[in-house]
Amino acid sequence: MGKKKKKNKDLGPKRKRLKREARLKQARIWVDNYEGKNIIKGYRNWFAVDLECALKELEMVGYPVSIKQKEYVKRATAERQRERQLRKERRDAHKQALLDDDWSDETFAFIAGYTPGGAPFGITHEEIEREEKRAEEELQKEIREWEKDFADCDDKDNGSLDKNKDKDLDVSDEDLPF
Repeated sequence: MGKKKKKNKDLGPKRKRLKREARLKQARIWVDNYEGKNIIKGYRNWFAVDLECALKELEMVGYPVSIKQKEYVKRATAERQRERQLRKERRDAHKQALLDDDWSDETFAFIAGYTPGGAPFGITHEEIEREEKRAEEELQKEIREWEKDFADCDDKDNGSLDKNKDKDLDVSDEDLPF
């Protein structure tokens, strides 16, 4: 037996996947039944096309499109392109800012962010220096304590080693495990 084909349920409505020729056939019926206020937007949403395509296809079907509607579509399309360009520029600027080392300046060693008014906040160079100095002092204190403990242990061990220094160890080959 052959394998069963899976049905792809994620394709969406057929009307949104039509080519122009099939859309134009359905558009004639759709225009007669449309009851909304803005036929161009309705066509765009129903058939999933952009405004320019909707306008062009409505004209091809024979729907009378006014000059005002054509100007509206041109303005809307230009505005959308301008918005897309601005978003792209902002996204590129953000990526560039991340690549640039703008995480510090003359006041701040690390800029964590900016207030709504635009003022930076973060960790200053002075705070970093104080923290480094405190960490260095703690490290020196731990080293001194370690050296003191080591010196105390060394004095105790040296005394016991000196006592055993004169004794010879009597070990024969038979006593060794290998």
